[in-house]
Amino acid sequence: MDGGELWYEIDDGGHPGDDPDRPTLVLLHGSPGNSDHSAFKPAFAGMADAARIVYLDLRGCGRSDLPSEGAFSLEGWADDLVGFCSALGIRR
Repeated sequence: MDGGELWYEIDDGGHPGDDPDRPTLVLLHGSPGNSDHSAFKPAFAGMADAARIVYLDLRGCGRSDLPSEGAFSLEGWADDLVGFCSALGIRR
């Protein structure tokens, strides 16, 4: 991400986080500026036994920093997501 921080939370269901074969589910929300990951928790928390659940607040949403340019863009969010997955070692 260019000049800011993304907020995220991982629920691994108590499983070791370094299992490369364990599926990962990255949850993204819509509605820029006023939405966050919390709406997903009731529906997806139970899946943590089967997959690593990653709750991500995109740039300008929830607890993540605002865009440095002051505008939201799908391209910016896509770049952030690619960089985020790379940093956490999420391959698929």
